[in-house]
Amino acid sequence: MSRKSVDANTLRFLYGKSGNKCAFPDCCEPIFEDDGTLTGECCHIEAFSRGGARYNPETTIEDKNAEGNLILLCSRHHKIIDSHPQEYTTARLKEIKQQHEKQYLRDTRELNDKMLFALRKSMKDFWYDLQEIDKLANDHLKIEINTDANIEELQQNIEEWFNRLERIIEHLEDSDRTIIKDLKSLCKRVDIDYSLFEQIPYYENRLFNRNWEMFALGFPNHIKHLKLYYLELCVKVYEKLVTQEPEYGTQLEQYKKRLKEHHEHNYYND
Repeated sequence: MSRKSVDANTLRFLYGKSGNKCAFPDCCEPIFEDDGTLTGECCHIEAFSRGGARYNPETTIEDKNAEGNLILLCSRHHKIIDSHPQEYTTARLKEIKQQHEKQYLRDTRELNDKMLFALRKSMKDFWYDLQEIDKLANDHLKIEINTDANIEELQQNIEEWFNRLERIIEHLEDSDRTIIKDLKSLCKRVDIDYSLFEQIPYYENRLFNRNWEMFALGFPNHIKHLKLYYLELCVKVYEKLVTQEPEYGTQLEQYKKRLKEHHEHNYYND
């Protein structure tokens, strides 16, 4: 989804009714300091992006960036409302916004150009910034990011890289097993008697089972932990999404099942 910037007049109107204070009840933190430094944040009541707090799929980009869906808060209270969307619902936040602006209806403040620039800059799309990083990279080895990928696509990507990682580990393990065979072959090519190496006790021979503990214990245990945390994260993401969009219930049940099955059979290699 293209993220259209919030209109300058909208920001001027929003700030004009703010009293230069965080809208959260009983909070007196300023939005701008006396020297014009921006310390507050312009927040969406209903999140702009899917997966955000109170996201509403029925609204347009213009609706999301409209003055009625924006509220000025300090960074602390911005974090609080987005971390507890069940408590700070759309209706409650709009009521908080209305009560706050009512206090400062006659105390209209002017948003000068410097302050407007700072406020708009603070709202610049995070994903746009990531795209710019890719554009500015001169090295062809730079790994690009797909900022348009949805949750399902990201999950597929992660699981594919899990599979790739496991295949790489298997390849390294196979390579480790053939190291003695490779050494014998090299000895034969340069006419060295390999039996000299066999006089060394296996427990002193650093080529014998060189990385056994890593392949038998280290890698498997790390992969198991990563999969467990990944599946747990998926369940928690869908638990949050399903409260806003019930159609995510199918994915939630699938990942709950996978997490339970993985956890039931998840033991340390020892």
